[in-house]
Amino acid sequence: MITLFVDFQQDLYRITRNLKQRFPKQDGIIWHCINLLNSLSRFWEDHHTTLQGQDMTDVIGEILRLQSTLSPLKDNSKELFGLANIVLEQKKMVMENRIPVPKDCVRLYSPFTQDIYGDVPLDAFCEIPVNTKGLVESNHFLASLWNEMNNNLHPSKSSYVPWAYSPRIISKDSPNLILLGDVDSRIGNIYIILSLEGKQNIKSLLVYNSRIKKSNCQSLFEKLVEQARANQNTLKRYACKVYLKSNIEGITFSSYSGTNFFLGCDENGSYVDIRLNAIDIIEARQQLMTRLDALCSFLAVETNLLFEVITPLEITEEHEQLQVLTDMQYILPFIDGPAIRNDAIMLSASAIRYLEKYVFVDRDIMHVNERQKYFSRGCIHVFEALKKHLERGEKFKFSSGMQNVSLAPKDTPGQQIIITMAAMSYLSAIETASIPEESPETCPTCGNVAYKISNRVMNFMAKYLNKELGSLFKGLYAMRSQFLHSGKLSSESYQITSRPFLDPSTGSGLSDYGFITCRVNGEMMGAGLQNIQEWTTYALRCYYQEHLFGVTDFETHEDESRDIDFKQMFIDKIKEVVPNGIEVIDIKLL
Repeated sequence: MITLFVDFQQDLYRITRNLKQRFPKQDGIIWHCINLLNSLSRFWEDHHTTLQGQDMTDVIGEILRLQSTLSPLKDNSKELFGLANIVLEQKKMVMENRIPVPKDCVRLYSPFTQDIYGDVPLDAFCEIPVNTKGLVESNHFLASLWNEMNNNLHPSKSSYVPWAYSPRIISKDSPNLILLGDVDSRIGNIYIILSLEGKQNIKSLLVYNSRIKKSNCQSLFEKLVEQARANQNTLKRYACKVYLKSNIEGITFSSYSGTNFFLGCDENGSYVDIRLNAIDIIEARQQLMTRLDALCSFLAVETNLLFEVITPLEITEEHEQLQVLTDMQYILPFIDGPAIRNDAIMLSASAIRYLEKYVFVDRDIMHVNERQKYFSRGCIHVFEALKKHLERGEKFKFSSGMQNVSLAPKDTPGQQIIITMAAMSYLSAIETASIPEESPETCPTCGNVAYKISNRVMNFMAKYLNKELGSLFKGLYAMRSQFLHSGKLSSESYQITSRPFLDPSTGSGLSDYGFITCRVNGEMMGAGLQNIQEWTTYALRCYYQEHLFGVTDFETHEDESRDIDFKQMFIDKIKEVVPNGIEVIDIKLL
């Protein structure tokens, strides 16, 4: 491969030189071609790579562009086309894996295209022992090492070392050697390989740079690794005040505080003030985004509201301490509606404990146990379900018991798709959170372990609500499977008002309108999307409070929510959607 490149370079030089001699008046255009060639030569010298395929063809195209003004180029163009065909054939061979990587070599690709590459012997890499133990220590070391590289090796026009991050295993024979990619630095491009023991321990670091001697590279990275190991727990404390918006305008948080967070509101709206520890600003931003994702998904379960982050975000080193509250107001268990009391969003005492222990930690968010891990993943499904749910464009919704009422536009496209996908995400939340409660059974025929997920979902909901709703969710879960595996919606017909039509795809045999029906043990059962949401989040709240904090009293206190004037809220929302000229004076709630 190297020989091919050198021969091609020499031929291209020869042809370009001949052009310059024969056409001195076209010197500027020809020098443009020579400059292109010089750029390719420098790339070769810096990276020891092989020029292949489209990039070389582009260079040839630049030269052939002279044909329009240099008709005598005809003879030379034949030579160029011949060279292009050789290059394209080489590219085809590479794409078909007909050019294998030589034994004990690493194929290094250009960060711009995989058509440019070079095969470098593995022993050209210097190796530096690391010997970290466990996932946490390994990632802390890597964060510290990248920080040391940013501080000591960044290019002159950058404050950090840019990565062309493209991880891959070196070969099937060396599955524990992972090439991370290409790092641009003040000493040229650096290629880094991690040598792992298992999936969580770093044995050593392998580094290659073509511009400096292997011994100098060894000394440099031995020093960087030593500094990284020494400083990996030397952290800075960062702060960020993040504003949140919910799907109910004008409602703000009641105030809550913890060691590393403060939830409250000011003249700009609801916010969370966060503190965290990190090695540098880059890790701090990464940790911040992880916390915000965990917060918004948890709040979807805790409050029945969708919260999203208002960007951009500004992270700074901490200059002032968080406000600490000694008296906080908590919400009692509830099912229906959002967690709004006294015109403020409220959280339970268990929610503050959850945020303190699992979200706003000092540094790394880690799953402490299986139940917490799968519960947090279930929260993500609820968050996504709420986003889909709100696409219905409902102006007002309220539910109580088995009934719900809402105002939604009749001409929102894809209503049945929205209802189906939101309901499926709510069911996925229960399926995910209940994984630790799995009770596998052995098939009497084949002896394999059989998991009855629909029964697990049914038992989960029956425990925290009742057997009837457990059966309903089992039926809904069967519909989820039909949607995922065959694309079947909850209803195949589209309705814009309550006019019954036959629809064999539903549990009732009639068209579903704003609700979902299914058959369970020969009986028809059904529920609105709002009901499904509220039952799901209530069961999840009971689950995490019981298994993570030992709470067993889930008796609801629905009367506590009646300080909200739903009648006036309903009137206000109706006024928003009625045509001009119609005055809403009063409504009667039955």
